[in-house]
Amino acid sequence: MDKGTTNSGLPVFGEIIKLLDKQRINTLADKMKANRYTKRLDAYQHLVIMLYAQLGQFCSSLLQELW
Repeated sequence: MDKGTTNSGLPVFGEIIKLLDKQRINTLADKMKANRYTKRLDAYQHLVIMLYAQLGQFCSSLLQELW
């Protein structure tokens, strides 16, 4: 039996991240002075973390509905 080549979960998140334009996000953050008080976590990294949290919450609620 052949192994499937499709994966679920993290590869979907990777595809979503590829759609983001990092340079544009950083330009907008500079324009709005969003990175003014940051030391390590800039606006782009914060956006990626928030998207990961929302995707995880969505997947867990979806699984709860299926059970």
